[in-house]
Amino acid sequence: ALEVGIYHACALVPGGTLRCFGQNGQGQVGSGNTAAIEAVVTPAITDVLQVSVGANHTCAVKRDKTLWCWGQSSNYHAFGLPSTGNYPTPTQV
Repeated sequence: ALEVGIYHACALVPGGTLRCFGQNGQGQVGSGNTAAIEAVVTPAITDVLQVSVGANHTCAVKRDKTLWCWGQSSNYHAFGLPSTGNYPTPTQV
């Protein structure tokens, strides 16, 4: 499965490995930083059942039914976390 956002995309391959790539100004590829460069590829995120890509964030449901998100959490606390801003590494929500 391939999910495409405005400036980044994530590919979910058989077996549950997720790889994201593209621009990363808000940490939306999950690489651990917010380097705003193209063709950033995340380390593999494993045990993923489903992925959803937004404009500046990505969320994935893992096999254990936990939800993980990374990228920009807007002023409206999009991830349900106590602070807004950028989350450049996958964070359980």
